[in-house]
Amino acid sequence: MRPENTARTYAKRSFGQNFLVDRSYIRRIIDAVAPDPGDIVVEIGPGRGAITSHLIGMVAKVIAIEVERDMIAALRDEFGDRPDFELIEQDVLKTDLAALAKRDPDLIKLKLVGNLPFYISTAVL
Repeated sequence: MRPENTARTYAKRSFGQNFLVDRSYIRRIIDAVAPDPGDIVVEIGPGRGAITSHLIGMVAKVIAIEVERDMIAALRDEFGDRPDFELIEQDVLKTDLAALAKRDPDLIKLKLVGNLPFYISTAVL
């Protein structure tokens, strides 16, 4: 992520944000997802894009779902011009993932990834 974006993208407790910075954890998450070049990965709460930046270029498409407007602006700045990136600007708890999977035949099988706030993890799962 570009340095100029980091000043306005600080963690907010109201969103339960806790940004990934440890590269070993990011690598472990990426390894667990086991991305293939043809995959479409839905990332829940990409925040500053720590996982996103690794997935872009590894998979066919990253669909990021983000609710926080400062993060949305930073993600658009960083990845908005990429054809393999889509940003859905809404709360994941209000996102119909089944409808997302049905909108395009290529999206039938989705991989999900995210560094979820603990308080929404049960609702998302």
